[in-house]
Parts: sequence; C-alpha cells; structure tokens
Amino acid sequence: MLIVSPIADLREGLSALIASIPAVKLLDQEQDVGQTLHILEQHQPDLVVLDMGGLDEEALQILAFIHRHQLVMKSLVLVESMRQQTQAQVAGADVALIKGYPAHELIETVQALLAK
Repeated sequence: MLIVSPIADLREGLSALIASIPAVKLLDQEQDVGQTLHILEQHQPDLVVLDMGGLDEEALQILAFIHRHQLVMKSLVLVESMRQQTQAQVAGADVALIKGYPAHELIETVQALLAK
C-alpha cells in the first residue's frame, strides 16, 4: 500500500491506522507526485491512498496515470468536499471518502478494496 499526502501528520496517522490491519504492508509514504508515479510504475502496490485535500490536481494526475498505464491497483481518495468526491469518482477512484469518517470505516473500506 502507498499513502500519498502533502501533510506529514496525515501520512503518519494513516500509516499507524493501516498498520493495525492484519496482512497489510505499507510500501511507502509520499508527498511528491513525481516520486509517487515512479513508485506506482516500479512497485505497483495493491492500494493507493490519496489525500486530495492538498493535492487537488496532482491526485487527479495520479489517478489518470493508474488508468492510462492500466495498473492493477485499487485507489482510495480522501476528499474535503462533495465536489472533490465527484472529481475523484469521475477520474476513476475506486472509493472517495469525505474526511471526517470514523476510523473503523476506513479500515473496513481498505479491507474491502484489498479483498476484491
């Protein structure tokens, strides 16, 4: 799994939460889009968690990259508004959650995405 966010506290918090899920391995945390694209291409993680809040256009670029290269991975996008949620869904996100959801919902969503 790869976590992408420009906010260090969010990356760390998500990493800690996701580390509690059995059999889920965190590949990396990134804030840089260029490095993210390189990791996606080289390592093809099963799941990418994108924070669209600080990466509005960059998150859409990452989703486009995944689809353009037909990479077999799931994407979970964290958004701040219904507008961003719609943008993420149109761009091909598997799931787009508005921030503020309960932690157990994130865990269940990650597990469901990885089970597919």
